[in-house]
Amino acid sequence: MSVDVTRNGPAQAATLSVGCAALVAACVRLAAVPGGPCASALAAVAAVLPGGAQAGEFAALQAIFLSVWLIVWIVLDRALARRELPVGVHQTLFLASLGLATTLWWPPVAEALRARWS
Repeated sequence: MSVDVTRNGPAQAATLSVGCAALVAACVRLAAVPGGPCASALAAVAAVLPGGAQAGEFAALQAIFLSVWLIVWIVLDRALARRELPVGVHQTLFLASLGLATTLWWPPVAEALRARWS
């Protein structure tokens, strides 16, 4: 297997897949209202994972994060493998997605959004 070091598509695919996975995990956490169907689904996923009983919701969110990250990375890597992409646009998307995901994980923001939607 040869690697073309003049193309940055695979690197962009790696960073964008992390940002996408972080957003999905944050949205799932936001949707996991205690006692709701999403929270019970997270509990079921956590029960299947090794050590999930002790880690609880966090283990399920990590499993979701890793699954989404790997799937999106594979898809984007194949799509962007032979491309030279502008770094600024993709890195801005990456940083914006991480910033939004972090903001959605913050308890005051999550509670305010849950209160507004319920």
